[in-house]
Amino acid sequence: MPSENPPDSAPTVLVGQPGPSAINTIDCLVGSYKDTHVECGNRGGQAHHIIPDEYFRKVEYNRIAGHAAAAAAAASGKPDASRVDDSFPTIEDGCCICVGGNAYGSTAQESDPQSPEGKANKAAILQKGADHAKAGGTDLTTSRGHGFLHQIDERFRERPEPTVDNALQDANDLLNELVEYENPPDADCVAVAKECIKNQMAAAKKKGAKLNKKAPRSEESKAKRLEKLGLP
Repeated sequence: MPSENPPDSAPTVLVGQPGPSAINTIDCLVGSYKDTHVECGNRGGQAHHIIPDEYFRKVEYNRIAGHAAAAAAAASGKPDASRVDDSFPTIEDGCCICVGGNAYGSTAQESDPQSPEGKANKAAILQKGADHAKAGGTDLTTSRGHGFLHQIDERFRERPEPTVDNALQDANDLLNELVEYENPPDADCVAVAKECIKNQMAAAKKKGAKLNKKAPRSEESKAKRLEKLGLP
């Protein structure tokens, strides 16, 4: 991974599937999953697929199987067998933004691991967040951006059709709202994230490919996430 930049330095452009719409600064990290997940973890955060990979992935493939299929495709040069359509990015290439917390709206600091392994892992994550703050960045273990952006589940699943346009609209709306909810990311960072998914989804949009259609979330599930996020 490229090393992080000092706060006032020019951003580093990452090389990866999303093309030029990728950036790495002290408080903004956007790019493919393979180019961002290690660095984001070192900030106490998670590289979140801006359009979650489950909507590009066939139902018989879970996340682990998706990574295995991406590796197999990269090794063979053949299309990724886990994709609903071959115009969709692999799980490794999908556009991500570095945010804090988990998909359900909790911060990393709020998680309560039960096992010794889980407790050790939490301690390591908290230390990474603290170290990033000492370097001049934001400690992402106090943030909830991951859960906030996962509200796309509520919105996109209730769309009549799982089109690329609908996915882009819901993702872009949430990115804009995230800037008001917590910062970082700021508006400039979000602009790069929106450009990343726009570029990456252009071929699928032109083709008219449809994303995976999933059942709407229950009202209880929606309410739990909103409660964690502190939203009405």
